[in-house]
Amino acid sequence: MTRAQTLALLVATLLAGFALRLFQLDSFSFRGDEALTVLTWVSRPLAETLQSDIPVRDPQPPLAYALFWGWATLFGTGELLMRLLPVFISLAGVAGIYALGHRIGGRRTGLIAAALLTIHPFLVWHAQDARPYAIWVSASTIAAWLALCALQRDRRKDWLLYVLAAAAAANLYYLELFFLLALNLYALFNRRQEGRPLRKWFAAQTLLVLILAPWYLQERLLLGSGYGGTAGATEPLQLFTWLLPALQFGRNLPSEITARSSLLVICALLAGLWFMSRRGNRYTLWVGLSAFLPPLLLGLAATRLNVFAPRYVLASAPACLLLLVSLGLALWRRALWTRFLAAAIFASWLALMLLSLNNAWFNPEFAKSPDWRGLAQYLRQETAPGDIVIQTAADEAFTLYHADRTDSLRLPANPVQDEAEILEALRSVQLTHDSLWLVASPPPGWPNRHVALDWLDANMQLLRRTQIGLLPVRQFRSWEVRAEELAAEDLASFAQVAAIAGVKTGRTPADLVVQLVWRAVGRSDTSLKAFVHLYDARGPKNGSPLWSQDDQYIQDGRVDTSLWERGSLLRDAYHLPLAGVPPGQYGLYVGLYDPESGERLATDQGSDSVLVAQVTLPGPERSTS
Repeated sequence: MTRAQTLALLVATLLAGFALRLFQLDSFSFRGDEALTVLTWVSRPLAETLQSDIPVRDPQPPLAYALFWGWATLFGTGELLMRLLPVFISLAGVAGIYALGHRIGGRRTGLIAAALLTIHPFLVWHAQDARPYAIWVSASTIAAWLALCALQRDRRKDWLLYVLAAAAAANLYYLELFFLLALNLYALFNRRQEGRPLRKWFAAQTLLVLILAPWYLQERLLLGSGYGGTAGATEPLQLFTWLLPALQFGRNLPSEITARSSLLVICALLAGLWFMSRRGNRYTLWVGLSAFLPPLLLGLAATRLNVFAPRYVLASAPACLLLLVSLGLALWRRALWTRFLAAAIFASWLALMLLSLNNAWFNPEFAKSPDWRGLAQYLRQETAPGDIVIQTAADEAFTLYHADRTDSLRLPANPVQDEAEILEALRSVQLTHDSLWLVASPPPGWPNRHVALDWLDANMQLLRRTQIGLLPVRQFRSWEVRAEELAAEDLASFAQVAAIAGVKTGRTPADLVVQLVWRAVGRSDTSLKAFVHLYDARGPKNGSPLWSQDDQYIQDGRVDTSLWERGSLLRDAYHLPLAGVPPGQYGLYVGLYDPESGERLATDQGSDSVLVAQVTLPGPERSTS
């Protein structure tokens, strides 16, 4: 293969990687950590951010903050714009792994490794994420390549470039220290084996330490942080059955597939290491250390901190791919049957990669983030100034999208928030707000996750329950009817039994929600049901169709019209399905009837139902492009 052909293939790979990373880039909301980037990293001057407690609460080295702050200052903070920064820089990692592969095994190794990194689902996921992980992988990969160049060429220029790249990587993410340790172990062994002095290596490391020390050795980071991590603690077996496979295929596969793929991953990586060693490849030790040492060190760190997550060692992915490529090429050269084995291994690996990418983009179960944008838009349309939204997921994305709108409260605020504190907050907002909206779901492992919902179900009236994407939404009100819910005069009266004292309409994605306030005028002989019917603008008398309806006992049977207290006011919610109902003007007609005989009560005007409201149902939104 000529250099021109190699260059053409590499450029095609980079273009394909760029297109892949642009695909659906702004089709999903910011997730919580991305929202934290917008809310805290770029919302104030950089110097103020670096001096604040943000580097303690969300620990990142300074270059991570500086890159995103500078980018946001120039281009803005929308989903597309913020994610373009890691998209662009992640492509440098594709070029970097080609350079590494070329040095370790030749052009073919470099090109195959670059192609695999281009479609690597975990890296693509992070390249579409407004966080520094994909950027760090590029810097770490380039730093490793420059280190290997410097060790072989031993030129001052190469040492200087390595130090600059390593400093950049370590100033992007703290756990680059694991990879620097792998490089140091390799350099010590390599130099000693070749009988070459270590003076320049030690000089480079000393310079690197001097560059990093002013930030890394701050007392607030070393002693005053108190940061305990936000992932999980180590479960030793999961290092092999979950973390290593997730590092190759991302976290968008069902858990059983991830666990079953672990045997393929471990065997392929170890076999690749063995074949490299058998061929006497001088870089075998570095590739092995870079692939396996950081996950092992992460497992050790996770015995003390909650940091057991594959993204924290994402920079091991290039070394893992180099082992896979080394295995494949070694098998391809040996015999016909080993070619079939190599093809089977690569086909299985690619299938898992593509399945993970497919799930990330098209399977709602693996959506990168809930539809926080849609939730904010829905709440903007349906909430009123006297409402409060209680967010249960403790997710900063809600804070970002819901900022400066309806009052909001986070309950539970964290997994250890006391139940009494949660209940006290709920009782307080019940007295001060008209409606309480409970949205999202707490993380599954939180012991206080059901406290708020259980209290609201037991003490307040549920008016609507729906979902925006995968985010549950519930609206509650106190059982007592407020004066502002009543019309200036009753809208209708039925046979001296009941009157309609107020009406309010709302929407869910699937239903029309109608809130009626009943006034108990007298008692009926039997328990009556109420109905709410949706007709088009001409009404039922002109033969127009009944489009939707909801029939129920008052408050779903909580109140009996034959027993209710005269003069009481009762709010009731009706949900009319809108599937198949076209856009247009409609009338809401309400009545009461005996469910046993089907006989309707007449109004004071002699009709068997009454028009209480006109509603307009909009059509689907159209593009304005």
